[in-house]
Amino acid sequence: MRSLFILLAGLFFLISPPLRAQDDDPAKRGKTRLEQGDFDGAIADFTSVIQANPRQAEAYSERGIAKYCKDDFDGAAADEEAAIKIDPKNAPAFYYRGLVKYHKQDLDGAIADFNRAIELDPKDPDVFNNRGDARDDKGDFAGAISDYGHVIELDPKYAAAYNNRGNAEREKGDVNAAISDFTRAIALNPKYALAFRNRANAKKIAGDKEGAFADYDKALEIDPKYADAYLDRGVAKDEKHDFDGAIADFNHAIELDPNNASVYND
Repeated sequence: MRSLFILLAGLFFLISPPLRAQDDDPAKRGKTRLEQGDFDGAIADFTSVIQANPRQAEAYSERGIAKYCKDDFDGAAADEEAAIKIDPKNAPAFYYRGLVKYHKQDLDGAIADFNRAIELDPKDPDVFNNRGDARDDKGDFAGAISDYGHVIELDPKYAAAYNNRGNAEREKGDVNAAISDFTRAIALNPKYALAFRNRANAKKIAGDKEGAFADYDKALEIDPKYADAYLDRGVAKDEKHDFDGAIADFNHAIELDPNNASVYND
């Protein structure tokens, strides 16, 4: 399981100051609302900017970001395409159009857009991270590992890149390298339940069953509602013939995520 990180054109939620009465510039107000997670408000503000100046590429792109965050993927794609038509060097527009294509499982199209975004801005670690995800989904584990390595070169504290590279290494068959990367991710973020679960799965493959159970337990200590961790721990218990423990974990997983077909298959 990977971690997906979404770059909001340099914006980060919940850290911006509250809107003030004098914030009457719709472009600035839209950025603030986007930062605060008020996507409907941001869309309204960027629409006002576009109505006043239909050649405002940045407003199209940022409105597309807000639509993406609302799961309006078709609307997001249309806005990013409009931004690219106006400004063919708008790196965030290619990035977000790539994310929409990735969501729709158009992996080749997503990679092409991520490639263009990287050409325009080769210092953005998030784009490399998401291109790595697309390559991993295509089975290009070497390409994914290379991309996650670029992320780490750009930002050595990017915990998700270590986690994601660990997954690609495990899929490639290099379990020891995977365990090492999951451990690095955990060192950077000791509350990283996903990395604990992934390391547990890798340890189980490596034959370290005791270590695997310790990591499953830690993942669930961090996130008691982590259905997939219950599922994986249940599988591990089943393999060691702890059938009562396995059933208890499967029941927890079903309670938390009754629509997860994997629970019933196991």
